[in-house]
Amino acid sequence: MIDAHSLDRGRANTGKFRGRARRPRMTLVRWFLLFAVWPTLVAVLHAEDPKSVLVFPGANKRETYFTIHNLRAAQGLSTGRGIKVGILDHSFGTTLHPKLYAEGRNFVKGDEASLSEHEWHGYWMAAVLREIAPEAEIYALNIIVFDDPAATMDAMSRAIDWAVERRIDVLTYSQEAVKGEPRTVLDRALDRAHKAGIVTTFIHCSEPGNILPSGLWSGTDDGREPDVNVLHYDYSVVFIDEYRKAVAGEKTWYQPFLSVSSTSPVVGGVVALMKGLKPDLTPAQCKAILRETARPLEFEGETAPRTLDAGAAVSRVKALR
Repeated sequence: MIDAHSLDRGRANTGKFRGRARRPRMTLVRWFLLFAVWPTLVAVLHAEDPKSVLVFPGANKRETYFTIHNLRAAQGLSTGRGIKVGILDHSFGTTLHPKLYAEGRNFVKGDEASLSEHEWHGYWMAAVLREIAPEAEIYALNIIVFDDPAATMDAMSRAIDWAVERRIDVLTYSQEAVKGEPRTVLDRALDRAHKAGIVTTFIHCSEPGNILPSGLWSGTDDGREPDVNVLHYDYSVVFIDEYRKAVAGEKTWYQPFLSVSSTSPVVGGVVALMKGLKPDLTPAQCKAILRETARPLEFEGETAPRTLDAGAAVSRVKALR
């Protein structure tokens, strides 16, 4: 059993700055720039480049994917270069962030805007993935039809078949659980994906071939235990201002650190790091390695039985080459 605070304390978003030791005087102009302009500038910079960092006061006082999941060790071995990762979601903002995506595809008739113009959940997932696997190729696959599970599943099934044809390596999904008849359609589509060698990291999906992630706690999800436990969650690029308020203890409608949405692209990103070293890894091999290298973790009063250890997983793959 390990404790979160005994892990590598290097933060995901820190850096060393060299300069003169003398502290400049804080003029009224400087105070204005610090408190009025700087948060907006940071938000703009982060939106333009998801690899940039959150640098406002208090941004790094919580645990991150890097401190919990040994990501620096993993990224020292692989960056996921050339691995194709598809994100099944909505609201990617592909025209707003063209450097983030290798390609975007819309599978919802009449909703091109959700792919290209709106930036929300899909953009958040893509930014998380870029943080984990900085050189993976990200494919935005717009498939969500709100309040219509059957239509969503039709779009998802077509997107998965497209991914098979395009030889996508990994698919992530971070929306609500699929139930009833749409679930039968999903399971068939996942079976086709797995037979084609695509690794899937869908939340709330117990299909046997899927790598099921969940948060840092014990228990079951969709009828079975998760394969790996992941920090839930680090931060969201679409909520930078609200995140800043939350870490400062200010009142905010946003309740961070509770959602499991980003656990899917975190695991998908680690799979991209693994396949960056050995592209022919099968879905079953990826799942086995992630499970075997995971470890129990005590975190905020909960016991996560199989906490993702990206460094150990990627090291295991390196040893197989």
